[in-house]
Amino acid sequence: MKTLAVFDFDDTLFNSGARVIVQKPGQAPTYLSTHEYAVYVPEEDDEFDFSEFSIYPPRPEPIAQTTRALQSAVLRHGLENVIILTARGRPGPVEKVLENFQMPPVEVIAIGSSNPDDKAQVLNDLIDQVGYDRLVLYEDSIPNIAAIRKRIQPILGKMFFAYQVIPTKTGVRVKKISR
Repeated sequence: MKTLAVFDFDDTLFNSGARVIVQKPGQAPTYLSTHEYAVYVPEEDDEFDFSEFSIYPPRPEPIAQTTRALQSAVLRHGLENVIILTARGRPGPVEKVLENFQMPPVEVIAIGSSNPDDKAQVLNDLIDQVGYDRLVLYEDSIPNIAAIRKRIQPILGKMFFAYQVIPTKTGVRVKKISR
């Protein structure tokens, strides 16, 4: 069985400290964490600045539970079958964080989009190209998990496994998302 292990970066493997800047006409900018942005309802005149996601994260902190899962996935499935799939536009800053924290040098796919369907398409393409028959996903975003599930489950059936990384007051909780 050929398994692809997929990890999101921000708030899944690392708390990055990066924020989305929201600019409303005539007002001071508002800074949103990725969790705040995920539930933010945009207004018509909002302008978004994602520049903090194009650079080395301001305050990267590894999330122990998921970085251990990444290391375990590399040992279990091989470096070539583990990826980081991020909405960030450039892989370089993520690769540098991995290097600085002595993490395995897995492939980083930076799609430059926060559209959940874009992540789903990348994974669909990888399954088609490489012939994976099992996918294990670690992701903090329920919309991303839902879009990926909708696209991948018809292909892999019961061989799609998703884990949501949920922030808590004391760290994170990793919850297996049932079918």
